[in-house]
Amino acid sequence: MKPPLACVKCRLRKKKCDRAYPICSSCLRTHDRCEYRVSSSSNKPPIRLPLTQTPDSDQVSRPTGFEGKFLGYPFFPDKFIGDSTSNIPIPSDLQSFVIGDDNLRQHITDFLEETDLFCMPFIPRQDLEVKLLSQIRQLNGAAILLLACIKILGQQVQDDPRSNPQYLVIKTGFVSAEVNGFLTVRLLQALLLLLFYEFSHGIYPSAFITLGTCTRYLAALGINGGSLSFEDTNNWIEAETRRRLWWAVYSMERIMMLGYPKGTLLLKEPDKNENLPSDDVSWDQAYPSPEAYLTLLSPAKSEMSSFRLLVHAAYLIGRVLQHASDDHLPLQAYNEKGAQIYRTICALMTVLDNETRSAIIPVSVPRGVLNSAVFLLYSISACGGDQSNVEYFEPARKSSAAIFLSRARLFFEGNLRDIFKPSPFLTHWGFHVYQYFYAIYRQEGHSESLQVLKDLEKAFEILGKRWKLTEVYVTLLNDMQAS
Repeated sequence: MKPPLACVKCRLRKKKCDRAYPICSSCLRTHDRCEYRVSSSSNKPPIRLPLTQTPDSDQVSRPTGFEGKFLGYPFFPDKFIGDSTSNIPIPSDLQSFVIGDDNLRQHITDFLEETDLFCMPFIPRQDLEVKLLSQIRQLNGAAILLLACIKILGQQVQDDPRSNPQYLVIKTGFVSAEVNGFLTVRLLQALLLLLFYEFSHGIYPSAFITLGTCTRYLAALGINGGSLSFEDTNNWIEAETRRRLWWAVYSMERIMMLGYPKGTLLLKEPDKNENLPSDDVSWDQAYPSPEAYLTLLSPAKSEMSSFRLLVHAAYLIGRVLQHASDDHLPLQAYNEKGAQIYRTICALMTVLDNETRSAIIPVSVPRGVLNSAVFLLYSISACGGDQSNVEYFEPARKSSAAIFLSRARLFFEGNLRDIFKPSPFLTHWGFHVYQYFYAIYRQEGHSESLQVLKDLEKAFEILGKRWKLTEVYVTLLNDMQAS
């Protein structure tokens, strides 16, 4: 039974009250204490008032809107979207970093132009150009965090990236959001950009922990694999944004686990009938075209959007990672499974060959991570005693190493984009390519092999000017050679 009168707060504000009990939607949104009082003239039975808090407890805690979701089953809805109108306490340094920047519009433009570095666009263009830039003086805390993450991601880092003052204050902003009970899709977008920054500059274990936080944000916001249709959202672009966020975290988790194949994946594999990210035209126009809906079962084509192809690549990486834990299988079954994964990877690489031949950019991001997967699959088979597959995989490994080297040399000749364009996803592939050629040099000792190593070191030096993750890999290579 609903209370007969509006709550005290709604009456004072002269707002319409839905009289939900124990807390109305208006008080839930504003995080106010909701109280119902019955007038003396009412003939209806009195409504029991909410439990009171002591003055001390009222000062220490306040409702965030999430208590019902996490503590109130089955009386509260399972999903809480978050209140985009609420504000997060943001440090003044962070506010001035964003709002006081006269070049903010240029940072946004650069960010939109360089999305091919990650191939995972999940922030609608109109959000950045209309909702944020046009209201720069009225931005809430989540929007400020998002724009701050865009800025640091585009910066060329000179020193230790983990000591970057802006990075540290952004981390503080996320802690403030968490302890004050704020969580929205906008915050998740910002957190994913922070993950890009930490991964690209080799900030560990922070990147690994931030990845885990992204998966928990997805769960808290009700963005779950196996339920990616989001029929209950208000419009298509909102549903597509949430879908892209899930696929972006899914893809990042598998790419990051290339270097840690024995780790545990937090996001489960989706159903093959789940929709992929939309085509680029639909995304840019914020309206679904006839090509907007494809699933994992849809054949991969070179004309697909890069995000869709990256999802296909990430799915295959997931199969490689699973194979790393298949050493309990009988040897024949283990070998057959590895060979099948290899054939599937080669099939997708064939689809991407047209793009590779026509593009001057070093190699597309999906192709780059697939090359990393080939090297990882080879290493897994070698460690598992699968000698037949080691020999079977060798031609692809040799071809992959040659592609990386040829693209690096084209880079030196000035036939590729400037040094700020290569994707950070190239670094893991380059790490394995260097190991490949170093083993040849150790075995043969030819001057040609030594020159190859010098060229690769030059490529790492150039990549390191943009992404400090490269320097981390160089340190690992030096440690391996010294041991």
